Amino acid sequence: MPTNRGQAANYTVLIVDDEAIARDILEGHLATDGYQVVLVNSGFQALNRFEQNPPDLVLLDIMMPHLDGFEVCQRIKTNERWQHIPVILITGFWDNEQVIRADEAGADGFLKKPVDGAELRAQVRSLLGLH
Repeated sequence: MPTNRGQAANYTVLIVDDEAIARDILEGHLATDGYQVVLVNSGFQALNRFEQNPPDLVLLDIMMPHLDGFEVCQRIKTNERWQHIPVILITGFWDNEQVIRADEAGADGFLKKPVDGAELRAQVRSLLGLH
């Protein structure tokens, strides 16, 4: 399958997860296509990054201390400057309640851990309009 390596290099993906290994795995999947990746380990760092230089897309873990992924997603989606930025929520514990909460928070996509690299790259390409 051809990649969009040239196009992908024009996009920044913010990966937000409190677990370093999870961030590294996600980054590895996206490096295949050449995206610029920024890694942060908390919801607060993610929101600070948005204030400084918003990304083109966010991969956001739900289960984080202090400020969970639902809250971060909701803050992004209720801010007029950022609401157009796609957010993919990621968790190891999907259930109906989480799906409903993710939808209410405004998430654009969902992935379950362990993340399948092909599924991740397909969702990212789709949400960024890279076909």
